[in-house]
Amino acid sequence: MRSSRPFLQKHWHIQENKKYYQYHRVISISPHSADPKYSLVIPAYNEANRISRLLSELDDEAFEYIFVCDGTDNTPEIITSYFQDKSYQIQCLTFPERKGKGGGIFAGFQATRGSLIGFMDADLSASFETIKSLFERLETEMKRDPSTGAVIGSRYAKDAQICKPQPLSRRFLSRCFNIATKLLFHLSYYDTQCGAKVCTKEAFTSISRKVRSTGFEFDVEFIWRLEQAGYRVDEVAIVWADAEDSRVSFSTPLQMFWGLIKLRCSIFFE
Repeated sequence: MRSSRPFLQKHWHIQENKKYYQYHRVISISPHSADPKYSLVIPAYNEANRISRLLSELDDEAFEYIFVCDGTDNTPEIITSYFQDKSYQIQCLTFPERKGKGGGIFAGFQATRGSLIGFMDADLSASFETIKSLFERLETEMKRDPSTGAVIGSRYAKDAQICKPQPLSRRFLSRCFNIATKLLFHLSYYDTQCGAKVCTKEAFTSISRKVRSTGFEFDVEFIWRLEQAGYRVDEVAIVWADAEDSRVSFSTPLQMFWGLIKLRCSIFFE
């Protein structure tokens, strides 16, 4: 039986690399007496100014929440302080250097303990309620078709509700990126980049050793690898609102396209 009072536990993990030593700190809040059913990963790079709004939405004790903090501000301290008096299952992974979107999600996925796992953006462009609906959809689709490995949110699918659209330039670049994914990876999805995706832990484990991406192209590889492994990926229209304080810079589109080309080339030589 889980204690009603959480505790703060710190672990230090040192991992040797050929070129340098890399460490990360794991802060666990509340006893891990039983594995959760759902694990939700939230990349939190320098999110101190807006993380509190997200934290106030995370109100379901059936979830394990895993934050990946690879920035330079006090985001980890805000997270641990918020949950100190709550009985939720939390992990806060901190890294001394930027891991990138894909690298952060991958690190979080590796730490998950639930049988169903997923990730969402810290900016709440897709709400926590939306993420929970994706988990529910995954469970339903798994009963209907056992080959279902993931459910991905889509901003461009029919019936998607866009409460606040992206600037026209961002939408144009996003559509160009989608065209590139179709040409390079033959993916038929409307939206590969939406920050709302869930999958089974089994499906992720089956592809984890092959995943190479650490940047924004991670989403494309994630979907492509699942398909190659024989899993069905279900695309679902979601409610979505553009976040004003986006982590996407002017150079990001070029990085994304270049990352996509490098990924395609690396897969060609597998």
